[in-house]
Amino acid sequence: METALSNTEAELIAMSEGLRTTIPLMRLLEELSEQGIWLINKRAGVHCRVFEDIAGALTIATLPKIRAHTKHIITKYWHFREYTEQGKITTHAVSTQNQITDLLTSHWPQESLQ
Repeated sequence: METALSNTEAELIAMSEGLRTTIPLMRLLEELSEQGIWLINKRAGVHCRVFEDIAGALTIATLPKIRAHTKHIITKYWHFREYTEQGKITTHAVSTQNQITDLLTSHWPQESLQ
């Protein structure tokens, strides 16, 4: 369990944790492909698209400039750098209204719950 100091940090932690699960699966699929084992299609490649609604987390994930207030975040949570540099993982902006997972964590106005 981790305590985040901001929404940006919380979103980057969540992104990092999700990719800690995804990257080994991507590696497995790549290895199977290299061994000549095709699961679906010979032309299929391995690519992961990450959708993010917090601009700060999106910026850190795509342009990880080391700044005094983000150095600790990048050092610990940006393990997926190699995959983003290779284009195997891309991060895309999505509006908060279209971020499905926020349904479970966002505050909802009282009138919408009735």
